Amino acid sequence: MRTLALPLVLVFAACSPVASPCPSGQQTCAGQCVELASDSANCGACGTVCAAGSSCVASACIAACAANELRCSGTCVTPLTDPDHCGSCSTVCGLGTHCANGACVPSCASDQTLCSGQCTTTASDDEHCGSCTTACGAGQHCVVSSCAASCTAPQQLCGTACVNLTTDSQHCGACNTPCGPVAHGTAGCSASTCHVAACDLGFVDADGQYANGCELDVRTDLANCGGAGVVCTAGAHVATPACVGGVCGVATCAQGFADCDGVPGNGCEVDLQTTPEHCGACATVCTASPNATASCVAGQCAPACQPGFGNCDGVEANGCETNLDSPSSCGSCTNACSGPNAMFQCVSSACQVATCAQGFSDCDRSPTTGCEVHTAGDPLNCGTCGTICNLNHATASCNQGRCAVAQCTQGFSDCNNQPADGCETSVIGDPSNCGACGVVCALNHAMAGCTQGQCTIASCNPGSADCDGLALNGCETNTLVDHTDCGSCNHGCASNQNCVNGNCF
Repeated sequence: MRTLALPLVLVFAACSPVASPCPSGQQTCAGQCVELASDSANCGACGTVCAAGSSCVASACIAACAANELRCSGTCVTPLTDPDHCGSCSTVCGLGTHCANGACVPSCASDQTLCSGQCTTTASDDEHCGSCTTACGAGQHCVVSSCAASCTAPQQLCGTACVNLTTDSQHCGACNTPCGPVAHGTAGCSASTCHVAACDLGFVDADGQYANGCELDVRTDLANCGGAGVVCTAGAHVATPACVGGVCGVATCAQGFADCDGVPGNGCEVDLQTTPEHCGACATVCTASPNATASCVAGQCAPACQPGFGNCDGVEANGCETNLDSPSSCGSCTNACSGPNAMFQCVSSACQVATCAQGFSDCDRSPTTGCEVHTAGDPLNCGTCGTICNLNHATASCNQGRCAVAQCTQGFSDCNNQPADGCETSVIGDPSNCGACGVVCALNHAMAGCTQGQCTIASCNPGSADCDGLALNGCETNTLVDHTDCGSCNHGCASNQNCVNGNCF
């Protein structure tokens, strides 16, 4: 038995609309007609209360504007100064103007004031001097926002005279403000400030302070001689400096030096240890000697040898008696040219090898080693420097200046007795020199070969074969007629057959 499900049908009675008791745009909330779009206690819906400091606008709670503000498009603005809402919403001030007290007015520079709709510099405008309503009288000009007697800028009136307060030393910065007196100098005025204009001879204003004037005496001060910071040092061979009349000079000289010219500016300019005109003392002059010029050494006159000569005996009277271009004293008294297997010469004060002993050479070009290489027997310098004996398949030697074979590499021999090509023959593979020079492999009925210094069969002549495997007798079998090796080794014919041209018949 099956139960049938029937659809559920709900029937509602139709409701008739009820007329609202409130005017259009309002709604009943708690028995009262309210305007939901603007009621702060029922903002947008009954019972929705806006917080303190906010109000209901267009059914939404928004912050309230300040007393001096105006709401424009939902935003609080200051209509007294806002250039986009000047005096009222959407009143925009144009280019070159700004909003002041709710009205668009011209924009003035920082040093100007708006007077009767015009930008005016009240610091210098005779009609608006200091303020928009102050005008200067006849014979007056506006100077720094005040009306004063008419003086040509940058002058100002001091009593009955126009003076320049920026440069007048009697009215410096203000009327009746004189500069001076200045210690050891003269006062001046610049940029309305008193300063030291000039110093008396021998004095300077080192610290730049007007109050103490030209405070520095530079006539005798070692730390400020002739000027501020000019220090008389002990340089230029001066042991003790001095300041005289503002000029650095010499009190005492360093040991071994003297002030021979009396000029203080160049200090102790003479080295008494090395100067021939002032040797040991000012005006002590050294004279010349043979092959030498005058010189001073350690405060004593001594000959200074001319190039190529030396005072080898130490006697000053005969000057520089030794020729330094000889091999026994080449370039100096103590440099004697010497070296093995060589004869020397001296050229431009330097030792050089003149000739080498027979069989030797100076390969390193150093005079100290002489003729150091035995070119008659050195395989790296055989006959001449740098000639290396490098022979094929051989260890080279040098014999009387010529490259020679000392020993052949295993498997090679010098069969042509020509050292130049070394051990040119491979005796392990040459059939004409197999095992040793001149050993020729000649085999019967065969082409000979050489392997590891032993004669071998390279190939048999046609109709011949090496059937016994012995190379020494060559290809000993005639396969054209041999009954047991007919045509090839071990191919025998039957007893009733003969071998003809390598075939059994």
